Amino acid sequence: MTRTSNFRAVTGTAAALTLIAVGIAGQAHAKPSGDVILSMNDGHTVLDHKGKMVGAEHPVPDSIALIGVAGDRARVLASVAVPGNVEGPPTAAWISPDARWGIITSGTKIDPANPAALAHNNVVSVLSFDAGAPHVVNQVAAGEGATGVAVTPDQMMLLVADRFSGTVSVFAIHQRALQPVGKVDLGAKSTPTSIVILKDGKTALVGRHGNDDLAVLHIDGEHVSFDGTSIPVGHFPVTMDYNAATNTAAVGNMGKGKGEIDSVSVIDVAAVPYRVRATFPVGIGPEPLKFSPDGRFLAVGSVNGSNKPDSSFYHKDGYLQIFAMQDGAPYKVTDIAVGAWPQGIGFSRSGREILVQNMTDRTISVLHWNAAYTQLTPSILLKVDAGPASMATPW
Repeated sequence: MTRTSNFRAVTGTAAALTLIAVGIAGQAHAKPSGDVILSMNDGHTVLDHKGKMVGAEHPVPDSIALIGVAGDRARVLASVAVPGNVEGPPTAAWISPDARWGIITSGTKIDPANPAALAHNNVVSVLSFDAGAPHVVNQVAAGEGATGVAVTPDQMMLLVADRFSGTVSVFAIHQRALQPVGKVDLGAKSTPTSIVILKDGKTALVGRHGNDDLAVLHIDGEHVSFDGTSIPVGHFPVTMDYNAATNTAAVGNMGKGKGEIDSVSVIDVAAVPYRVRATFPVGIGPEPLKFSPDGRFLAVGSVNGSNKPDSSFYHKDGYLQIFAMQDGAPYKVTDIAVGAWPQGIGFSRSGREILVQNMTDRTISVLHWNAAYTQLTPSILLKVDAGPASMATPW
């Protein structure tokens, strides 16, 4: 595997998380120009020597960062403090197609009774980006362990996976305000993770970590239901993505976290019943996973034991593998080293740049394709003030 590490460091947000708005239009209803990617950053979680998530001894505020991408260059445009967390899949963020607003969830916080430990949280925050600097405009409560989020194509409904409650919280969206309209019970031990909503807006898939499957939910207006239909996949599905252009979903199966080779399942959702078209081996801990905007490539990261410093399979870096999708059958194109404990992945709108969050390092790797789409090279390493833990793009 390529193990290139000659990144150029670029400082991003201000140390005290003061609000900045370089490059963000200041007029009301204006939106950022160019490609804008949303990063949610966790400042309260660190790993102990055994790889267990614990409360940071010196926590900093959780935050979001808006990242501008132009060609192979990238910079942090703005940042603001907002509750977030790394517990669960790196899909706890959403940004609207016009990049005017977004949604962030927070499923953990520092335990007030024991600052060295983490406690459950349930906060869902709505942010506005279209009136200058980003700011929180609405916060509501979901279930315990609020994590993966998905919004219907018409932006009228929000689904939130409640990791510790075994439910999906359902919200109606009215002018960016969230109104709770119900919860869907997926089983007390289901541990729901990522959610994707298909392009018809009537069907959602929810990863059930505890059931080794994807639950199929039905959306009818503000009513969301689960009739027991599910799609068996690999062991411990966590991070899921969906590409509307190809009508294909994929999920990373995390396994038992014992250093074994894990897998990714590709699901054809073009016709009912939905079916797994391929399950193929990848590296250790495929938590980062993302399709390119055109569905041509699937990027799969490997945590690679970089979050297990006391284990026999520890490596200081994670890495990224790129698979080309040909009639639903993936084949590997290339791989490249990234930082420790990689999380979310974001492609630029053109697909020529790939951003990868490195939670432990508090950096975001920016990678650039060559002209033939056969090799990736590092271009910039963005620094942020908290561990980047979820990523979302408007496309």
